[in-house]
Formats: sequence, structure tokens, C-alpha cells
Amino acid sequence: MNILGENVMRKKANENMPRTPTLKRRLEVPAVRQRQRSLSMDEKILLNWAVSRNDIDTVKGIVESARVDINERGTDGFYPLHRAATTGSMDCLKFLIEKGAAVEVYDKDGLSPLDVAVYEGEYDCALLLIEKGANISHIKYGYLEECKMSPKTRKALKKRLSQCLKTDR
Repeated sequence: MNILGENVMRKKANENMPRTPTLKRRLEVPAVRQRQRSLSMDEKILLNWAVSRNDIDTVKGIVESARVDINERGTDGFYPLHRAATTGSMDCLKFLIEKGAAVEVYDKDGLSPLDVAVYEGEYDCALLLIEKGANISHIKYGYLEECKMSPKTRKALKKRLSQCLKTDR
């Protein structure tokens, strides 16, 4: 088999493999466990990494050990709630809100978790944030019109959010 054929076969074999193993599985590798003593990582960075991959076990471990303030902006200017909303990490989003994460926080660009969920098309996350009290006035009266969405995306969003967006608000 030539190199091209081998690459195609390898790619096909890897399609069914999980893209990123959870941190927990990585730490179970003996070589990683050995190096663990010499490595240290900022807890905020680890939390954001775990949230963006919906690694709920790691997120729970960090948050429940009270090593990180979930309402504190990360070193990159984003809150954990923004990461969860952006990546569609529904389990982490629910957990962070349960643990007291504020739904009305703004990242370095002035966007709320609801803004980024809507922008990324993570409508289930957007609905959860609205149910938990996220401010929808800017979405109803301008965000959708100002945002450069295709008509198809806008229609899908309005359909998904219609149960929460009431005219009396």
C-alpha cells in the first residue's frame, strides 16, 4: 500500500476514536502520572480547558475543591460560563450555574454567555441561560438584526427561542 493509502486508512480508523481523551484518562497513563509531580498548571486554565471539552468530572473536581472562583474572568478574558456556552458544553453549563456562576457576566469583548451561545448557534445553551435569568432585551431589540446571520440561521434561532422570547418583556 502506498503512503496515500496508508494515510486514508489511518484517517478512517481514527474517525471513530474520540478526538480528545478526557484529562482523567490522560492522567491514568503511567508516563503522565510520573511527570505529574513536576508539572503545575493554573487552575483557571485547566478549568477552561475542561469546560470547553465538556469534561464534567474534571470541572466538578476543580470547582468542588474550591480552588477556582467560577465568577472570575480567566487569564484570556473569558469566564468559564462563556466557554461552556460557546462550545455547547451543556453538562458543564448546568453544573456551573448550579454552583452559582453568574449568568450576566461580560467577557473582554463585552459579550454575555447568552450572546456567545446565540452567535455560535448553541441554542440549547441559549435556552438554558434564558431560563436561568439571562437578559434577553438586547437580543430581542437589536442583536439579531445587527448580527450577520444568514436568514436560515436567524429563522432557526427565532423558532428555537420563541418559547422564551415573549413580547411583554
